[in-house]
This record gives sequence, structure tokens and C-alpha cells, in this order.
Amino acid sequence: MRPILVLSLLWMITSFTAVAQVNIQGRVTDSESSPIQAVAVSISDQKIGTITDNSGEWTLDAFGFEASDTIRIRFAKLGYSPLDRTIVIKSGTNNYVLNISLEQTVYDLEGLVVRSVRAGENEPFASTDLDGESLNARNIGQDMPFLLRYTPSSTVTSDAGTGFGYNGLRIRGSDATRTNVTINGVPLNDAESQGTFWVNLPDFASSVSSVQIQRGVGTSTNGAGAFGAGVHLSTLDLKGEAYGKLSQSIGSFQSRRSAIAFGTGLLNEQFTVDGRVSRIHSDGYIDRASADQEALFLSAGWWGKRSSLQAIVFHGQERTYQAWFGVPAQFVNEPSLRTFNPAGQRSDGGFHSDQVDDYQQTHYQLHFQHSLSADWALHAAGHYTRGAGYFEEYKDREQEAAFFSPEATFAFYGLPNPLVNGDTIFDTDLIRRRWLDNHFVGTVFSIERSTKSSTLTLGGAASRYFGRHFGEVDWARFASTSEKGYRYYDADADKTDINFYGKLDFPLAQHINAYIDLQVRHVDYALEALDNSKTNTYRYTFFNPKAGLSWKSGPASSAFISLAAAHREPGRFDFLDAGESRTPRAERLADLELGWKHTRGNVSFEANAFGMYYRDQLALTGAINQDALPIRVNIPESYRIGIELTGGWQPASRLDFSWAATISDNRITAFTEYIDNWDTGQQETVEHKGTQLAFSPPIIAHVLAGYTLLESEKSSVRTSLMTKYIGRQYLDNTSRITASLDPYWFSDMMVSLESSSGFLNKFSFSLLIRNVFDARFSSNAWTYRYISEFDTTPIDPYARLEEGKTYNLTGFFPQAGRNFMFRIELEF
Repeated sequence: MRPILVLSLLWMITSFTAVAQVNIQGRVTDSESSPIQAVAVSISDQKIGTITDNSGEWTLDAFGFEASDTIRIRFAKLGYSPLDRTIVIKSGTNNYVLNISLEQTVYDLEGLVVRSVRAGENEPFASTDLDGESLNARNIGQDMPFLLRYTPSSTVTSDAGTGFGYNGLRIRGSDATRTNVTINGVPLNDAESQGTFWVNLPDFASSVSSVQIQRGVGTSTNGAGAFGAGVHLSTLDLKGEAYGKLSQSIGSFQSRRSAIAFGTGLLNEQFTVDGRVSRIHSDGYIDRASADQEALFLSAGWWGKRSSLQAIVFHGQERTYQAWFGVPAQFVNEPSLRTFNPAGQRSDGGFHSDQVDDYQQTHYQLHFQHSLSADWALHAAGHYTRGAGYFEEYKDREQEAAFFSPEATFAFYGLPNPLVNGDTIFDTDLIRRRWLDNHFVGTVFSIERSTKSSTLTLGGAASRYFGRHFGEVDWARFASTSEKGYRYYDADADKTDINFYGKLDFPLAQHINAYIDLQVRHVDYALEALDNSKTNTYRYTFFNPKAGLSWKSGPASSAFISLAAAHREPGRFDFLDAGESRTPRAERLADLELGWKHTRGNVSFEANAFGMYYRDQLALTGAINQDALPIRVNIPESYRIGIELTGGWQPASRLDFSWAATISDNRITAFTEYIDNWDTGQQETVEHKGTQLAFSPPIIAHVLAGYTLLESEKSSVRTSLMTKYIGRQYLDNTSRITASLDPYWFSDMMVSLESSSGFLNKFSFSLLIRNVFDARFSSNAWTYRYISEFDTTPIDPYARLEEGKTYNLTGFFPQAGRNFMFRIELEF
């Protein structure tokens, strides 16, 4: 940390100059005096700007102005005619008020869709908003989790160690299965696993206009229930001017990203077409952890004064070499073995070249929005997602036998043992493919009444998922059947998800608003057993109420308190891993949030305290199933209690700092651990009390420092240094140091240049140096504990002795050391 602090201090000493501060605030409304949110308010010729909140209010702090200076302020929002206003600075006056009205030209499709699933400025929830420009500044090709890793309470991981391929995002310790993700209000989470696989959306950030991250239960939304966080993305903004964009990134590990984007702007004041094509490749930091990804985005819209219609198609295809087994525990601290990947290993020492995950997914969305009157607006959308793909595995008979695995035997696949030269053969080298073939179709809808003082939203969603899971033996060295593609299991799934909600935000007293949010959600899930023996049907009806109060007195200070309840059904593997012995129960969560925000001059500060109390939370046991996914069981009571602190400081016009820190206590009241005893074939039980929840670090903190080296009318050069610290994380719920990730920190540095000249609207160059101080750390791991008289450590590099006869198998996911990505972007 010392180099960062020294560098920051030097920047402050060399950059701080005496400046006069001017505070300007106001409110933006339409022709009917209704507030307009998300209006860009900026001081011309300077990189000083903000956006209006849900009440149309805004505030700006400007530096370096003297008496008689003129400040020109621009108000701009697509769908409205831009407006410029000027203020002349008067001696001895530092505070100014400027209220304006904008004239609408076309209907704003993004507004209602975004508001239906997002928390507004006055709603009592902890949230972070990012606009498309902020995302694009960070976007050098890596997936969305890595673009969001400097947001509060977040941790990210990459199987390949680079941010390409399979990546994961946790918020407040909640993994992807507990994070509700929507795109334009349409649920993205997989209906069965409830997770989000960002690998299927390569370079999607290039088409995103805004993102809101909600921490905690948040507002009612569509799809899998938010059980710890929500990430809501929008691509519905109206780009009024024609453009073309070429982007090329290249960097370490043969990583590269090429993208072409275009937009027609408003044609005949009514029509727009936007598109993007991207291609990504990376060899990965881990051996053979390559990723090849392709993406397409296409949007066509019609925009009227009271209605709008937009059709969107986005497609992603990925072929990723498997790296999800992790690096063996015995290798991870050895420099020469730190990148070892056992996936596809054969007994002759070679590796199967096609040990890959190969999947493609296409999303179709059609959005319609109509202004019924001055107060009422309607949004309705239909969506369809088609996904299909497989992952291929080589099963080596010698290796499977050495680890007592039956997955190379004929019996495992329901095949007879063949005779070869008169001998009965019980196992064989083989190649298998496990397929997923799915359809997801549905609708989302909302109607909103918005006045000067209150907002009422009624909405919901209905969807149906059809999924086929089947496995095929593609090749076998000793074949008992000559038919290629022998199907050894075929299991169907059918899931219906329906929800309705109502949200009301209204004034309760002077400066105090009340918020009520009621949701009913019903789920029907029919799951066929892998052996086709039967189909089990599970039905759930959940009531998820939320309520809160918010206080705001001017632009300087605000506060809120809220209480929310959430329920969530188990996922597919929760049912399959439970077997016949038990049925996993639905989870319940009560979430109490208290927040306070204050801005004074060039300093802002925000504090949010939370208490999340779970019943029957599905928690990690530390074990993984045959698909390398973690196994979970219900635990009676658990909780997360903590505080999130965020802030910013701009001591000079060219220098700024921001930071965030989360301090939390995340525990299980009591639970029973089951440990396999390989000697007896039974399970031993261990009672635990007050242990820490897995993957829930007690401290998460980051600091960002940015300095504009050069700024002129047409060019700017900016550098930033970003540092993040993650506290100790346990791999299961036993709080054993032997099953944990050591605390770690890393720093990234970025230098960017932007310029406009001639026929180019913008030329930009960016250099990102990740892990600039070359820290060595693992961001994820799995573990499985067992008891055995036989010492397996000499034959299994994943095995480690804990104590006595207790061992664990542990795989780590180390991240790359110092590496770089370089981007050139041309915008016409």
C-alpha cells in the first residue's frame, strides 16, 4: 500500500491550487412541470458534470472562477431538445439556483423500463449507478464482472486468471445464484441454476447505456429473486446522432478484442438502427485456459412523441477450454506449477485438445412504450432466448481407476461389458459430451403513474423455460456399441415463473417520503431424474413485501431506512445433489437497511448499514459435484451484518479520489458438517456454532485516484491508480484456516488519451496495467473434506493432510501477475 499512498500524496502536493468554488443547483422539468431524471448537466469546455435525480434535481461544484466570469451550462437528454444557459459570477456570491424546462421531441423508451426494476433517487435502498461512458472508459474487452469490481462490496474471480472466459461476481458475499440480473427489465439468470453466465455475453458492456447495482434485497424485479444483490443493465437509450466506432484491444496471454459498432441516429426524426460485432480471444493465464468468443448486437427502433417501439437481438458464442477444476493445492505455491490445469489429462501425459465448453445463446426482445396521459405510461415487452451447447470430456480409464471413479466403466453408462480377445472389459478410455438445449420465453410489463409528488408502478412478468439435459458417449476405445453418440441420460425440465408487484413512493411529511413495495411470485418446476425414472414437480408461492422511509432536505443530505423480505426456491443441482434422502427447502431473507449520504463542496460521503437475516439458507458444504459445482445444504439460521462506507474528494479540478470499504460479520448460528469416512463408507458429523459464511470476507476496500495530466479543448490525458483489498475468505462454513483464501490486495493502473480532430469525433488510446505490483493471490477455490487411513497425498496433488486422519482435496484459482491490455478506439 505504501507506493500508492506516496504517489497519491505527490499528486496532491503538485496539483493542488487555490481555487474559488461555486455551487450551482436547480431542477429540470418538462413542459407540464413534471421532473425529468437522467438529464446530463455539464459546464461547457470542462469535464464537470452530473445528472438529475428522480426529482429532476441536480447540483454542481465548479472551481477556478472569478467575478465577472461567465459559466455556460448545457442540459441534454436524448428525446429532448438540448438547452444552454449562462450564469455570470458575482463578487461575494458562491451559490446559484437555475431551474429550467426541456421540450420533448421523441418518447423516452429507456425511462419507464429502467424505473420499473431500479431504485430511484428517493427510494430506500443501497445502490450504485454507472453510465455507459464510465463503463466504456474501463472496457478493454474483459467481461462485465471485471468492469464492476471497483464497486462497493464486490469481489470477482476468473477461472483463466485474466478476466476472459468464465468469470464470477459476488456482492456482499452473495454469488451469482443470489444476484438478480436483468437486461432492459428482462431476466437474464438461468431459470434452473439461477446463476448468470457472463461468458455467454462477450463484450456486452459495449452496448450498455447504464447499469444499476442494488445491494441487499432491493426493489421488486423480474426472474430469480434478488437474494443479496441485483444488477440491472439497459441498452435502450436513444442515440440521436449517427456514429461509427472501431475498437481494437491487445494484451498479455495473446488476449485481443476487435469490435465494430455503428448507429444511424434519428432517421426522419423517427427511426434508429444500432449494431455491434465483436470477437475476443485469450490464451489465459492458466494452462490451455483459452477463450474464443463472438458477439452480435442489433437494435432497431421507432420513436414517436407518445409511443416508441424497439426490437433488439443479441447473440453470444463461446468456446472455452475448461479451467474450472482449479490448480491442485500442492501446486499452487510452486512458481513452475502455479498454472497447471489437469482438465483433459491422459495417462500418457498428454491432454485432450477438445476439453472445451462450447455454447451459444441468442436473445430476442421487443419493447413497446406508450404515454397514456400526462401522468400515466405503459411498458410491455416480449422476449425469447434460445441456447444450446455442450462440454466435452476425456475420461482416462487408468486415471479414473486410480481415484476410484466409476466414470470410465461401462456400467456407469448402462452399457454391457464387451469381450475383447476373450477377456471381459469393464472400463475404457472414452470421450463424452454433456448437452444443454433450452428455450426461455416470456413477457414483462409495467404501468406507471408519476406526478410531482408520488410514483405508482404496477407490473410483473410471466415466463416459461424448457430445458433438455442429455449426455452422449462420442467415442470409446473399447466400444460395446457401434453407434456413435450413444445417449446415456436424457432429462427434461419445465419451469414456469409468474410475478406481480406494486410500488408506491409518496410524500409522508415535509422532506420525508414513504415507499411500499409488494410482490407475489409463483414458481412451478418439473425436473426429470437423470435416469428418467420419474419426474418431480415443485411448487412455490412467495410473498415479498418491502417498505421504507427516505429523507431529503436539499441536495446536500439524505437518509433512508427500509425493511424487505425475500424468498428463493432451490436450484436444479440443489435438488439433484440432495438425492432421495432429502428435499431442499426454499430460503427466506429479512433485510434491514439504513443509509445516509452527505455532500459538501468537493467532498461526498455515504454510509449504509445492513442486517441480512436468513432462514434455511442454502450454504456451501465445501464439496463439489461431478460438474465441479459447489454442493449446498440448508442451514437453519445465518446472518450478514455490516456497514458500507463510500466517498469522494476532488481537491482540485484535475485531481479526484474515491473510495469504498465494507466491514461485516457474516456467520452461521449453528450447523452440522458431514464428513465422508472412506474407511467405513459412512459419514462423520461435526457440530459447528458461530462459524463464518463461506466467501464472505470481513473487509472489502478499494481506493481510486485519478489525475488529468493534460486538458485542452480537443484533447485530454488522464491517469488513474486503483487498489483493492479483500480479507480472508473461507471455502466452506467451518472457519478452518486450512480451508480458506489468504487476504490479498492488488492494484491496477490506467492511462488514457482522448482527442478529436478532423473527421474523427474521438480518438482514444488506453493502457491498462493489471496487478501492477505483481501480487500473487487466488481469488476463488473449492474444497472437500474426508477421513481416510490411506494417505492419498502422494498420488493426488489436490490432497492435503489437515490433522490425524482428516484430509481435504482443494483446488485454487490463482490470478495472473502483472499483465497489460492496450486499446485504440476510433469514433466517427
